[in-house]
Amino acid sequence: MTDAKAGSDTARPGTGGGLWRYGVPGVVTAAAAGGAFVWPVAAVPAVLVTAVAWLLGARLADGGQAEAEGESLEKLEQELRGLLHDIDDSLQAEFRTVLDDLGQIRGLVSDAVGQLNDSFHGMQAGTREQEELANNVITQTGGDSNLDQFGIRSFVQETEGTLNNYVDLVVSMSRNSVETVHAMDDIATQMDGISQLLVNMKGIAEQTDLLALNASIEAARAGDSGRGFSVVAEEVRNLSVQAGEFNEKIGGEVGRVRTSVDKARKAVGDMASQDLNETLQAKDHITDMMTRLRELDDEVEQAAGRIQQVAESIDGHVGAAVRSLQFEDIVTQLVDSSRSGVEGLDRYLSGLGHVLSETADQAEHGADYVARLAEARRRLAEQRDARESRRAEARHVAQRNMDEGDVELF
Repeated sequence: MTDAKAGSDTARPGTGGGLWRYGVPGVVTAAAAGGAFVWPVAAVPAVLVTAVAWLLGARLADGGQAEAEGESLEKLEQELRGLLHDIDDSLQAEFRTVLDDLGQIRGLVSDAVGQLNDSFHGMQAGTREQEELANNVITQTGGDSNLDQFGIRSFVQETEGTLNNYVDLVVSMSRNSVETVHAMDDIATQMDGISQLLVNMKGIAEQTDLLALNASIEAARAGDSGRGFSVVAEEVRNLSVQAGEFNEKIGGEVGRVRTSVDKARKAVGDMASQDLNETLQAKDHITDMMTRLRELDDEVEQAAGRIQQVAESIDGHVGAAVRSLQFEDIVTQLVDSSRSGVEGLDRYLSGLGHVLSETADQAEHGADYVARLAEARRRLAEQRDARESRRAEARHVAQRNMDEGDVELF
């Protein structure tokens, strides 16, 4: 019984030593080989980690045979598992970062190329539309009179002809107006003569009335005797003769006035009726031309506004194209960031090999391994945190397409 128990106690450390001799270094070797496969630059650190792992396994096996306490082995196993977990976390974190950078690069390049294509097509279409609008404006504002479109040149020519006709008409109207003024002056002079004749006629009428009154008085005094009445009658007759002469003169003056009035009337009539229809037609034509000119001005203004819009659209396409051309800077920054991460991982693996080598080369067995592995994990964690901090500070590109974020140009 004692021998069996002793054999059993002796076999347990041996079993533990075999486990640590071959199991743990195998796991470390697999992890290091995976890192070397993904990043060839990490091949040398991976080989170093593998060698240190096997050496550490041998030391652990010897230590396991020498140590009788399972608690030390359990702590050692926990530290090794923690170390492997730290290595796995570092590798996985770097894998995710690099994959994210690659996906970001792919999205940025695809979006930039698409925007460049759309921008160039938009600039081509905008330039073509702008050219058509400019040609239309040029045609409308300076077109040939033989064209159906209304042009400024034809407007000027027609306006000039219409204005010439109006000048001739105004000259003729002025001449007729002068003649009318002269005729009216003659009428005024003759009317003055008529007024004087009327004054004389008034005097004759007064004298006739007075003589008639005297004749009545004499007739009343004489009774049947008519001597006085005959004298008065003679005077009345003389006055009647004078009145007839005055009437003839008045008739002549009135005739001449009528003639002058007829002349003035004819002149004014000719002036009023001269080419009246032509004047109205010219006025209507000018009104139509002015209306068309306003419409043309509106069309030109609209075309100019549309040209301005097209120019702004072209500016937008040019800006998008320039912004899309910056994808080379963005991709360069992302590639540099990924390269920095890979180099940092390379340094991390190199440091890992160095720390494990130092741990394996120091004192031999027991709890010292646990303390040294804990210290190694702490140092490696500090290196990893410093590497990730530098990586985060060096990463400036956050955008995943060409429509967001700022670009740090070199």
